[in-house]
Amino acid sequence: MGETLRKCKKCLLRDMDRNEYFESLKQAIEAIDPSERTPEELYETRLKTCTECERFTEGMCMVCGCFVEYRAAKTSNYCPDIKKYW
Repeated sequence: MGETLRKCKKCLLRDMDRNEYFESLKQAIEAIDPSERTPEELYETRLKTCTECERFTEGMCMVCGCFVEYRAAKTSNYCPDIKKYW
């Protein structure tokens, strides 16, 4: 029987390999149900809005602490800064 690598779901970011963490985030985005996923054009518009915001740093929203690529990928999510509507 082959060995299965298990990823820790409760590790702190500082304890994880950077590439492993980003791969985990990418997999989470890809796992979003297609009926809940933001259309690609809107997704890119949302990301552009985030990257132009002064509260965006290192892939995170400093208002709510989320990873913007994940938040932008779900149609039901919104920008926590009430001045910026998607």
